[in-house]
Amino acid sequence: MSDAHGNDSQQLARTVTDAVGDGCVVRMLEPATGRLRTVAIAHRDPSGRNALAPLLDAPPHVAAGWEAQVMDRALPLRLEGSEAADVIGADAHLTVAAAALLPLRREGVTVGVIVALRDSYRYPYTLRDQHILEHTVLALRTNGSAPSQEVSRLGPERVLDHVDSGVWVTDRQGATMHVNDAMCRLLGAPADALVGEPMADFIDAPPAVVLGRTGDRAERRDHRLMRPDGADTWVAASSVELTDPEGRRTGTVTTVTDITERKVAEVELRMRLAAHEAVAELSDWTLAGEPVESLVHGVAAAVADLLDVEHVAVAEASERPAEVIPRAIVGWDLELIGRPVPVPPTSAALVALECEGPVVVRDLEAEGPYEPSPSLVAAGMRSSVLMGVGDGLGLISAHSPQVDAFAGRDLSFLRSLAELLALRWAPADSSRLATAPGV
Repeated sequence: MSDAHGNDSQQLARTVTDAVGDGCVVRMLEPATGRLRTVAIAHRDPSGRNALAPLLDAPPHVAAGWEAQVMDRALPLRLEGSEAADVIGADAHLTVAAAALLPLRREGVTVGVIVALRDSYRYPYTLRDQHILEHTVLALRTNGSAPSQEVSRLGPERVLDHVDSGVWVTDRQGATMHVNDAMCRLLGAPADALVGEPMADFIDAPPAVVLGRTGDRAERRDHRLMRPDGADTWVAASSVELTDPEGRRTGTVTTVTDITERKVAEVELRMRLAAHEAVAELSDWTLAGEPVESLVHGVAAAVADLLDVEHVAVAEASERPAEVIPRAIVGWDLELIGRPVPVPPTSAALVALECEGPVVVRDLEAEGPYEPSPSLVAAGMRSSVLMGVGDGLGLISAHSPQVDAFAGRDLSFLRSLAELLALRWAPADSSRLATAPGV
């Protein structure tokens, strides 16, 4: 390592700072004394660099405490609070809230310690941050070559190409400069289709730091990626600035982790809680003897809200077979309320009225046993869910312009709403059909 000039160590310190922290201290063992000397420092803020500068003039010290543990075991370590501050030492006039230590190795031998740090306004280091730090200095452990020269040659965006998490590097204007393989998989597109394009085209809202609105802390938010195939992918993103040796902003690096499963679970939980609340409120209406019209409209509004759809109908069976009368609708022409609507002979409503659970039509345009009505096709609907009320008393229906919009959803609340309607509607001949407009 070219410690005489410090160029390689300084590049390493900047790379680590850009990747996972507010600052970095690189310490190397002196072969003659076996002591650690600080050979490079970096910090995002000029005042931070000034606060760390005294470390470069401090005399070498014997590795002790946490540094000794990292050196002896050759394993990374994450610290918080006073323990993190102790690693930096009293010579640095900087408040440190968290630190991540990594052994610096060459040809299987530990030759130094890398200390990534975060100031008092930052979050503790996570296991994901540790992985990124390890991959950032991956070149330091290969082939006995001058590792920091490899880091300098590759640049931070190429070193981070080995990280399991997605890495997204943008320039000062927010245009994509580099995406690693993991990021390409998350976005569902190859790198050549992403490089040069604005990050804003592929994410619900670009992080503020990407747009140039800098702050004192790394920006951490959940985002939804805009994939070409339309699939929903939720990610946890952490964005920090990239800077040149003079501390000037050159762009942004964002690390991304897939949290789609967690988000789906959160949405399902919120939906279940909201469904329980809606059913409980409408049950109170029923017990209080509210007019049936209020209950019907309340059911329609609840279904639209809980399923996040714009086309819902609650219809009651007509006195005539194969005909229904909409009593409450959302998204359809209000003139349909109270007017008899014929039911197609091969409608999914037939199945919904004869079974206990909801019937889901995944794609109305695909060949199948159900015949979509002209009104559904004209409105651009692609998928439907239908729930019969009582023994042929009526039907609740919801529709979406998206294919497979209701697959995998918890639809059990529809049964509870149908039971409330059945309590209020007068008994009807079970042979009569009930459906919503366009079913």
